[in-house]
Amino acid sequence: MPSFSLEVFKQLNLPPEMHISLCDDKGDIDRARRPWEIELKDEEVESLRKKFAGSQADRKEREEAEAMKAAAQLKKTKVSDNSGKKKQQATKSAAEAENSISRLDIRVGLITKAQKHPDADSLYVQEIDVGEGQTRTVVSGLVKYIPIEEMQNRKVCLQSEASNHEGY
Repeated sequence: MPSFSLEVFKQLNLPPEMHISLCDDKGDIDRARRPWEIELKDEEVESLRKKFAGSQADRKEREEAEAMKAAAQLKKTKVSDNSGKKKQQATKSAAEAENSISRLDIRVGLITKAQKHPDADSLYVQEIDVGEGQTRTVVSGLVKYIPIEEMQNRKVCLQSEASNHEGY
């Protein structure tokens, strides 16, 4: 399974070994029309209700409180110099939280103008409207793959350039 799929499963709190199929064992594709029908146990439903109860602001406050509680527990935890396992686990979980897919700022925009770069044969310069009131200028190396005629009035996905997105 691709790493992106694993990240999506992680965001949905689904185990990575869970095999989601759009058909049953007999190959019936009727499930393809209803892929959202996943059977959940009562405990899972109750857990999800508890997790997503209230407004987004309430959930954010709860998450921050849980993070503070976890940070306080980490401060109380003694790290032994002999094994180093606890320290590695804390570092690993911090790195996983840092590389979460939820940190990505991906936006859909419309290419309003595309032209070849004046100084490079393999680059396009595009003006892209992402709904911010002004267009963004983006340079891409798509000349080999997409003709300039197809670049005009085309919808594209952009990852926003921000300092907190380092590593992506």
